[in-house]
Amino acid sequence: MSEARRLFATELPRGGGRVVLSEEASRHARVLRLEPGDALTLFDGDGWHASATLQEVGKRLVCEAGPAVELPDDGAGVELLLAVPRAGKLDDILRAVTELGVRAVHLTDCERCVGSLPPAKFAAKLARYEGVVREAARQCERDRVPRVHPPRALLEVAAEVPDGAGRVVLAARGDQPLPVTLPPLAWVAVGPEGGFTDRELDGLERLGYTPARVGRTILRVETAASAAVVLVADRLAPAQGTR
Repeated sequence: MSEARRLFATELPRGGGRVVLSEEASRHARVLRLEPGDALTLFDGDGWHASATLQEVGKRLVCEAGPAVELPDDGAGVELLLAVPRAGKLDDILRAVTELGVRAVHLTDCERCVGSLPPAKFAAKLARYEGVVREAARQCERDRVPRVHPPRALLEVAAEVPDGAGRVVLAARGDQPLPVTLPPLAWVAVGPEGGFTDRELDGLERLGYTPARVGRTILRVETAASAAVVLVADRLAPAQGTR
């Protein structure tokens, strides 16, 4: 028997009941040729899911859902410290790292940042960034949508890494490979287009971040961010994962 199709539900009643899917989720269901009576799994991006049955097919599909269940969060994964990139790049970076499974993105202000997101400007754009990661999470059927944190000073953010977490900083001109294994949770710092300054690298190393290089070439920020997330995730110690 095939696995029930997973569809995103903007609102998922905790006690179960009637659920009307968004137009986007409904279009996806129609592409899958789903019919009334088909079994589904609904998820809301906040860690809850529910078994459901498709009741009505139309512009917006209607389902009958059972009680929602919260999936445990084991705290494992990769958190990205990302220097604010040049205007126009952030949406694509957020979309890519969400698809690759990042837990959270902490935007950082660095000495060589060419992008700028002052608090007032970030607040105005936050809804769009949240929409980007939520849509990407829906598309790849993630149970939890990663959080995008507002820009703060690099070393201030880096110092908040939890005890026991892995700590890696991508150093474009370094000669050390990524560690072979890392704890189940790891924070990885990716610098701006001009790279981190020596002062910033020294500060990160004092905070326990290990300088490492990815590949043999100098990567663009958007490439480095995606490579960092997928390669660091591949080195995490085994843990009971979540989507």
